[in-house]
Amino acid sequence: GRVNGRPGMQRLEISLAGRYENYSDVGDSFNPKAGIVWSPSRSVIVRGTYGTSFKAPALLDLDVSRPSANFFAYFPQALVDTGIVPFPMIARIGGNEDLRPEKATTWTAGVQWRPERVEELSLDVTYFDVDFEDRIALPITDLAIADDPRFMSFVNRTPTTEQIAALVNDPRWFNPSGASEVDLLSGAAAVAIVDGRFSNVSRSVITGVELQLAYRFESKFGLFDIGLNGNYLFDFEQALLDTDALVEEVDTYGRPVDFRARAGLTWSRNAWSVSGFVNYTDGYTDSISDPARSVDSWSTFDLNIVYDIGDRGNFFADTRLSLSTQNLFDSDPPFVDTPAGLAYDSYNADPQGRFLAFQIIREW
Repeated sequence: GRVNGRPGMQRLEISLAGRYENYSDVGDSFNPKAGIVWSPSRSVIVRGTYGTSFKAPALLDLDVSRPSANFFAYFPQALVDTGIVPFPMIARIGGNEDLRPEKATTWTAGVQWRPERVEELSLDVTYFDVDFEDRIALPITDLAIADDPRFMSFVNRTPTTEQIAALVNDPRWFNPSGASEVDLLSGAAAVAIVDGRFSNVSRSVITGVELQLAYRFESKFGLFDIGLNGNYLFDFEQALLDTDALVEEVDTYGRPVDFRARAGLTWSRNAWSVSGFVNYTDGYTDSISDPARSVDSWSTFDLNIVYDIGDRGNFFADTRLSLSTQNLFDSDPPFVDTPAGLAYDSYNADPQGRFLAFQIIREW
């Protein structure tokens, strides 16, 4: 719905939508979306949205046919004695054909300000809240802690003979120890069944605010465009199991930092255009080191130069020449002592140094 302009109600729009999806292997889902836009004046726009979303499991997570990644492994008493597992078990490893879709509920609220006297200036601030449920993960990442009470719903301590036989006789059965399968089938060997497959077990909650600032002005020297995009996270909370308490992970290794920003300035005049950008990633805590250590912030600079030949009536008409540079000053990512020995955090940094690209673009 919409109303015509009036004092305190220059604009009001309400939108409703829905999306239905059906997958032959993971079922169906209906996801509603709603939005509202309200302008109390010509210079201010207030908006809000609500919606749910649906993500089908990856085919690799559903796949149970690959022998190298999907198997039922037997760990007898001998491996308990060495501390590899806490009790004799058959561990189900790999894909899971019973996976459900991941779901998310998203709220946003924002305001845009564009002053009437300075129409070239625009400020946009948006708050967002995203709650991911039924996220797909491995519930038990280390079989050595399978006796933790947190995982009791994934451990069958008293399986029936039929349940054991179904695993032993499956093509994915794997018995590297060579232990007697007869004892398993007869019940002579006490064993538990541990479900270590991918499952819909995790939850994440992300809240934050996005800021966009833009300003354009002309002068005798040319046209200038100034822009700033920033993102600040209040929370990045995760729980491995939906029964666990959410744990704050923002500003830690392998997780988002609380603040990122990209600021840019573009100058244009006649056929020339030059753009410079500063990319900033805030510092955070290297949580995998002992003791934990601080990771420095990281800034890189990009530069783009474009020359537009325009319509000159010759072979080079409608041709643009472009030179772009990423990480102009070849700034190295901050050091992080990762388990893989990469010396940087691949989630928050890119090891690629200075990158140059030259393009010739012709339109006809």
